[in-house]
Amino acid sequence: MNEALILSLFFIFLRSVGVYLGLIFLLKLFGKRELTQLSLIDLLLVLLLSNAVQNAMTGPDTSFQGGMAAASGLLAANLMLKWLSKHVVSLRDFLLGYPLMLIYKGKVQEKALAQSGLSVQELESACREHGIYTLSDVDLGILEPDGNFSFRAKDFEAHPKLHH
Repeated sequence: MNEALILSLFFIFLRSVGVYLGLIFLLKLFGKRELTQLSLIDLLLVLLLSNAVQNAMTGPDTSFQGGMAAASGLLAANLMLKWLSKHVVSLRDFLLGYPLMLIYKGKVQEKALAQSGLSVQELESACREHGIYTLSDVDLGILEPDGNFSFRAKDFEAHPKLHH
């Protein structure tokens, strides 16, 4: 390969890393907390974001080498962030978040609910998915860092689905 091509591919690699880090920052800034269950709107957002940043990564280079340079940059940045998040607690907390207690002894914790970006209706739906039909029946409800919900019913014995 000639020097100009290597330099061009290196810049694609760097732009891809920059786009990856930029999107992480923007998604955190806009408060997207859970991606484990994408709604139609979330899926559309992901598809449109990927299309919007494609040219920012590769520019006019639509070659195989350009695509591989972009993919390599994304994979390298992802690997680097995973490694760093294992070793730097504050970075892990920023990237992955932390559990939020949304319900305590049947009472919705309004501040935590607002922080999560969820509505009461979404919280009620999550409870029903776990076999608990009213929020007042929840002893403890937590939104986990990965976007999943953990619930413990007030009458724990009456809810065998919650036993683990």
